[in-house]
Amino acid sequence: MARFSKLILTVATYSVIISLVSLIIGFLNKEDSTAQAIFYGITLDGTIITIYALLFHLLIVFLAFIIKFSKLILTIATYSFIVSLISLINGFLSKEDSTVQTISYGITLYGTIITFYLLLFHLLGVFISFIIKNINKQDNS
Repeated sequence: MARFSKLILTVATYSVIISLVSLIIGFLNKEDSTAQAIFYGITLDGTIITIYALLFHLLIVFLAFIIKFSKLILTIATYSFIVSLISLINGFLSKEDSTVQTISYGITLYGTIITFYLLLFHLLGVFISFIIKNINKQDNS
């Protein structure tokens, strides 16, 4: 995964270089010439390729981070769930329409949302690592 990420980053780097060279050549050409339009088109396409390559590289790095720290993400989700439950109990035990109840229910709501997304990230990490392990087993066979 790291080699593929470096490959995508290399593609983005070369695309930036080609875009900058094309932009400079476009500036040096005559105004409203065909060559200038072609080089500006290359600059635009190179910029778009660079942006997509960088976004894809960031996605790969993010997924590698999720895979590497999947157990930590599960631990944080567990603690977030525990805090949400304690806050929910605190909200039930506090006076009706009090500030403590409002804060407790807010913590419960956001804690539940955080727990849900962390569990999704954990499941994504487990799923991707399962796929990578199966691909490695097939390559070794």
